[in-house]
Amino acid sequence: MEKQDTLFILGAGASKPYGYPTGAELRTQIINEFRNLYHMNTIRYINNQVDRDIAISNVNNFITRFDESSTKSIDLFLSRNPKDLDLGMLAILLSIFHSELSSISREAVNREEDWYFYLFNRLTQDFTKTDQYKISNHKVSFITFNYDRSLEDFLYKSMTNSFSQVNIGDILDEIKKLNV
Repeated sequence: MEKQDTLFILGAGASKPYGYPTGAELRTQIINEFRNLYHMNTIRYINNQVDRDIAISNVNNFITRFDESSTKSIDLFLSRNPKDLDLGMLAILLSIFHSELSSISREAVNREEDWYFYLFNRLTQDFTKTDQYKISNHKVSFITFNYDRSLEDFLYKSMTNSFSQVNIGDILDEIKKLNV
């Protein structure tokens, strides 16, 4: 991999094997679950009943309009409705965070779909010593259209556990050097 520049372009399907939604699934999650996620994480902290009622109404209107818009993605919907950007970004954030909490463990991932595992092993296959952890020496770059942090999380966990003698700060610095 390090002999030539390699660019990975990641869409929502890239993190699907790890329990994250595709673009279509994110749309469905927002429509079906945002109301409850909003209540659990936001609405219960609003003390004033009038403000609470307004917030609930805004969320309900947002979900109804998004659902009935027949727009295939939240991104496209928000680009057409910029006044909904704050609520829409919150819907995305809560949905992805919920997916992060319920993401599946490495060994539960179908090996045929586990491209993170494959990538990590290709990047580190020649590393046989503790001080050989410099994955940024490879000429790899990533363009991601995902909202999740699954790739970075996977690399962090894999690096810190593969090279446990290396300072965590040095591993973090190494991951930050990757062109993502």
